[in-house]
Amino acid sequence: MSTRNVTDCPQGVRFLPAQYLIDIENGVVRTTFRGALTRCDVADYAARLRDDPAFRPHFFELITFEANPDIQLGYLDWHSLADHDPFFDRSKRAFVTHSGTALYGMIRMFQMARNDPDNIRIFETTEEAMLWLSSPLGFARAEGR
Repeated sequence: MSTRNVTDCPQGVRFLPAQYLIDIENGVVRTTFRGALTRCDVADYAARLRDDPAFRPHFFELITFEANPDIQLGYLDWHSLADHDPFFDRSKRAFVTHSGTALYGMIRMFQMARNDPDNIRIFETTEEAMLWLSSPLGFARAEGR
């Protein structure tokens, strides 16, 4: 399998599966992904976020998914996207999903590709995720995830 570059993504008008809201007061970007999600979609999302005047790279991120997402990303895709990540390396990222799902496995792949288990966590509820993001020590019940 060859590594693909984000520059080979198609340009033009297309469906955007990533929606985000920047909570400036709390320093959190709330991102929701829906439908099919490809490497190009994530690259487009990162570029839009980076270009948003309200965004700051030190913010944290809360990532949720609408029901039954179709994640079309592999391990090499996560690696190719790492160079285009708009967040600082130490920014906390909280994903909300249930364990034992294909989505959970994809998020673990992202964790491994980033080699950052301390700042990328998976939670079962938005409330747990927000508690971890808002705590100074980043402590919450993550049970080794």
